[in-house]
Amino acid sequence: MPALIGPDISKLKDRTISAGCLAAAFVCGTSNLAFCRVGGPGKSNVWTGMEVFPGTIDDMIFFEGRFHALTTCELMTVFSISPSPESDLPDGRVEICHRSFFMPMRIETVMPLLRESADMSRYLVVSRNKLLMVVRYYVTAATAAGVGVGVSHARTMLFKVLQMEKFCSHGGFWEEIEDMDGRVLFLSRCCSRAFEASEIHGFEGGSIYFLDDINFHLSLRNTKATIPFHSIHQSA
Repeated sequence: MPALIGPDISKLKDRTISAGCLAAAFVCGTSNLAFCRVGGPGKSNVWTGMEVFPGTIDDMIFFEGRFHALTTCELMTVFSISPSPESDLPDGRVEICHRSFFMPMRIETVMPLLRESADMSRYLVVSRNKLLMVVRYYVTAATAAGVGVGVSHARTMLFKVLQMEKFCSHGGFWEEIEDMDGRVLFLSRCCSRAFEASEIHGFEGGSIYFLDDINFHLSLRNTKATIPFHSIHQSA
């Protein structure tokens, strides 16, 4: 990965968390969500939980003023968050309104060509005011790490980048992008970012960098000490 200098580092840092901003989190497994409006210094934050439809959530992102959650079946749910009208409730309590975002089922053309052990992982990222879904195709192999212990390693085969095109306020479809046109993508669960190559030093347009977080949901069942460290790789 190219070295980052000066302004490039600040561009890639997480956005500053300020009082009044909205926050969302995966809780109690990947099929449940919680939302909160962050309070000021010294104030408590109360999270409002919400169970969504069955299935594993692959990723979630804040786009056009709402949270968009995507499942492994590529079902999209949109969450609108507003402060609770009950002023006597603790700071952070919010009202949640959600609806399904209608999208025709995408025909998968890559998986049938890969080996049986292949699988997919999906990321949401905003680029040029559009919502992208990046599909990562990978195979998993187990290697021995000690007596009676096996470690799984994922080998990424390829990526497919699709852009959401809306045909109404609550519906759209995914259209594949053949050329990333000078963009650089950094992929990680719930915090993917997109940049123009001209904005960051040392990165080539059309590159994808990603965390090897295929099994990120397992970390919800582990202690901090057992969560593995993952390196950043560049796609071939």
